[in-house]
Amino acid sequence: MAERKRGGIIFVSSVSAYIATPFEASYAASKVYELFLAESLGYEFKKKGVDMLALCPGSTDTEFHEIAGSRPVAAMAVEPVVRLALKKLGKTSVAIPGWHNRLLVYLLKFTPRRVHSYFAGKVMGNLVVP
Repeated sequence: MAERKRGGIIFVSSVSAYIATPFEASYAASKVYELFLAESLGYEFKKKGVDMLALCPGSTDTEFHEIAGSRPVAAMAVEPVVRLALKKLGKTSVAIPGWHNRLLVYLLKFTPRRVHSYFAGKVMGNLVVP
């Protein structure tokens, strides 16, 4: 892509990249990695014509929950998530589908991270299938 000076990569991160999440610690950490990787590579490859996007959806109606052993809460349909990713690729480095997900990420900026973890732990503790 860099040789052609044209291309794009969409990293599927998550709103979990913004919250230290008990019962999903490795998942949340991997999503932070993808978010930072997309932003960093976006800077490095911008002049080479390669676009990077970190797509940060919340719960999405896929087989993820069945595989992860969790229950979906307020899951978005796949189509609007994909549509937003394709619309934002090349225009921004991060895309957060759904007004409720964007509001959550915005509000997290005004609360201590220990509070995030506390509430995330309460929610996730109830969703994890024993």
